[in-house]
Amino acid sequence: MYKIVQTNSKTLSRLFTQESVARSFHHTDKHSIEVLGNLQKRTVWIYNVSRLTFNVDHHFIKAVVHGRKQDEEYSMVASLPEAVLLPRYSPDSCETTFALQDGKRLAQDFINSDNLGLNQDQEAKGVSLGRNLNSSGVFWSMNNPPLQSEIDSAKRRMEKHYSFLNRQTVAYALYQPLELKALSPEHEEAYRYMEEKEKTQETQNVRK
Repeated sequence: MYKIVQTNSKTLSRLFTQESVARSFHHTDKHSIEVLGNLQKRTVWIYNVSRLTFNVDHHFIKAVVHGRKQDEEYSMVASLPEAVLLPRYSPDSCETTFALQDGKRLAQDFINSDNLGLNQDQEAKGVSLGRNLNSSGVFWSMNNPPLQSEIDSAKRRMEKHYSFLNRQTVAYALYQPLELKALSPEHEEAYRYMEEKEKTQETQNVRK
């Protein structure tokens, strides 16, 4: 976990008390308050199966999404409560109240702000060019460690994106060679990754 994210999570954990919930939502029913408190106890985890590191400037979560090491299957980026209370200041009343935010939605917005749901396979298209980190190997999970199926899904999304980047590189090489200078580090990683995968598959086929 990275410091600024961890600090935000801890701060919000302290804010998420029965008293603050009652003040913000005017809940007098003890059972309702306990249900909200139980949601806060569950954790949303953010992981990365890519070797690349991404700098993300999010309105709430500001973190460096570090890439995994060569001998690892994923890296753990950050965690936050499933239920998060976000402070809202009113200049009219000079009071600060709290709005309940689903931690899963907050994590998804951090990874891809164009995806307004929770389906990480959704290919949301919008204005946040370069911020669809779901296609770059970043994903959220309610599990620590993540399920193998979640890791495999993240790799599948990433490899689909890498295949597109490789086709783009070939097109530049054939028709716009000057544009090769402007290729991103992700284009380079896509070529290396897919080449390594192909060699691994060839080795496995030989052994069979």
